[in-house]
Amino acid sequence: MFAAIIPQLTELSADKPRTVPFLSGLIDLVQGLGLRAVVEGLSSPELVALACIMGADAGQEYALSHPLPATELPAWVHAPGIDQSGATAG
Repeated sequence: MFAAIIPQLTELSADKPRTVPFLSGLIDLVQGLGLRAVVEGLSSPELVALACIMGADAGQEYALSHPLPATELPAWVHAPGIDQSGATAG
């Protein structure tokens, strides 16, 4: 099961340092409950890196990919720079 961490929280972490520990703690809490933490609203490479550093299980938003037709998904997953979990590789 997954728990989504809404974009309003990730937007704050980009420019307010006090929210970084909050977001990290939220990821830890979600995972401590046996759920996978999905961070939504990853609109920049910096937020993707931050979510990875904090141990998020997955992410979602334009920094990873724009909406794709289902027919294009296999090619996107196997494209250079994409690992098998679907996260962008550094």
